[in-house]
Amino acid sequence: MAEVLLKDLLTSSGNDNYKVKSAGISAFEGGGAAQQAIRVMQEEGIDLSNHQTTLLSKELAKEADLILTMTQRHKLIILDDYPEFREKVYTLKEYAARIEDIESETKQIEELHQIIDRKREEFILEYQEEIENLENRREELLNELESIDGRISELEDDLNQRVLTEKRELARLRDEVGNLDVSDPFGQPLSIYRDCAQEIKAELKKIVENLD
Repeated sequence: MAEVLLKDLLTSSGNDNYKVKSAGISAFEGGGAAQQAIRVMQEEGIDLSNHQTTLLSKELAKEADLILTMTQRHKLIILDDYPEFREKVYTLKEYAARIEDIESETKQIEELHQIIDRKREEFILEYQEEIENLENRREELLNELESIDGRISELEDDLNQRVLTEKRELARLRDEVGNLDVSDPFGQPLSIYRDCAQEIKAELKKIVENLD
């Protein structure tokens, strides 16, 4: 639905120089669109009956200038498979939001993730030898289990304290940015597909209206 909706919006706005293609991360090659999706697109004046599914490949991902996913999970799966394309993978809502001038918030979220990861790595490096020794002693000396567990808890508390500020800020920014997933209508009734189509269309309009 996103593919044909975007093509329709681009044509209506006179932006015919963009190539749009959809692909799934677990699609059967050459499958058809869901009947609910076909009916909802008919209501938009768009024929989806001849659509054939395509499985996302490294070649397709490399060819694309921009990859928009419907959910955060889809985005993470693609980044796990093709981390070299990190700079061009966004959720649909995330990319539309960037165009709506909240790029600074999404950038701060990414920076906070990086700070947390860096502090976690530094912490593990700082206490790695001690943690390993404590874990070995716990197996060998059961009578010291209580004191060793106590020390491990102290280290975990220390780590949590070190990233507490960033985690609180991360939670605040996530609330401001909002949910970046498009709801998945798979297996749902026609009305849910209709709602999903309108949700996708609204986000795509933001992108098309802000094209260079």
